Amino acid sequence: MKQVSQERKLWLLRVAENRALRAQITKAKRKSRLREQSQNYSHLGKVGRLAYRTKVSGRVVLVVPECLDLFERYDETIQFVQELRILALRERRPIKLDFEVAKCIAPAASLMLVAEVYRCMNINRGRVTGTYPKDVQLERILQDTGFFELLGVANRLPKEDANSALEYIKFQTGTRAVGTEAYNLEKALLGDTSPLDRRASEKLYRGITEAMTNVVQHAYVLTGGNHYPRLKERWWMAGYLDKEKKELMIHFYDQGVGIPATLPLKYPKEMIHSALRNLGIIGSRDGEHILAAMEIGRTRTDLPNRGRGLNDLRAFVDQSGTGNLRILSRKCEYEYSADKSEVARNHKHSLGGTLIQWSVSLPSVTA
Repeated sequence: MKQVSQERKLWLLRVAENRALRAQITKAKRKSRLREQSQNYSHLGKVGRLAYRTKVSGRVVLVVPECLDLFERYDETIQFVQELRILALRERRPIKLDFEVAKCIAPAASLMLVAEVYRCMNINRGRVTGTYPKDVQLERILQDTGFFELLGVANRLPKEDANSALEYIKFQTGTRAVGTEAYNLEKALLGDTSPLDRRASEKLYRGITEAMTNVVQHAYVLTGGNHYPRLKERWWMAGYLDKEKKELMIHFYDQGVGIPATLPLKYPKEMIHSALRNLGIIGSRDGEHILAAMEIGRTRTDLPNRGRGLNDLRAFVDQSGTGNLRILSRKCEYEYSADKSEVARNHKHSLGGTLIQWSVSLPSVTA
């Protein structure tokens, strides 16, 4: 066996020492990076009583709150969605949604969650996954709305019985103003046995077409500010049917800049100010802008070759004589009831888009 020289021994010792030193430096850097990540995510705080957890692998586990509801738990729901956007779209982190303690997701919040995950999956190279919820009814909702399919996760539950009281329709998405999508949604919800009344169907068609047109022409025009990456001109739509309560809900959502931001692009400032004066409103917050848009639509009704703008959204509720129209856009919430009353509220946090909800009594709109 060849004997190693003294110089060779010294060289091997130096190599070993250098390797050990590099290993220590690498370990120290890893610990420092994990500390920085912990500090970076300390600003996330908690959603409800649930904290965010960062694993060594780098995947962020985002705990879904017990209930997501845009109308009853607005701030908590927006905070959760906002952190999903920060992690997936701004910091490009791989996300795992933990549904372990989640028990309910309201229909409107369900569509918004689907849309946000759809955006994250397309922009963040599909690095979003999730767990199955313990609550069977919630798992049914996520399965029927197409959420698991979006994540590439297998559906575990058997196809729901046609006699089930609750029915969620898989979301639809597109980038064009195509009115036939409204008829497709109607058929998916009600089938051929109990279609909408002809006039109600026409009003719904007008409302959804108006919403699509606003998205394609205006919602994604502005690109300034602290906006997240967006899928240009994209909208999402879904439906919900409660056969026991005999209630029909239809939701439409986009991730644009919001109606208050696009209103000056559609109408001159003088027209907006005139509408506000007619309503006796002093101020120009988001809620007041929605009211002004509705007032402009009323004054334009009799003009030839002119649509009624956002008032087309109210036609479905007017035709049914029941229920309400609710619009969440940027920092405002607008509600219009079948008795012609309307109210606008302002929130502290922005929705990050526009969500429209039609809710009517099923017998009032079916043939």
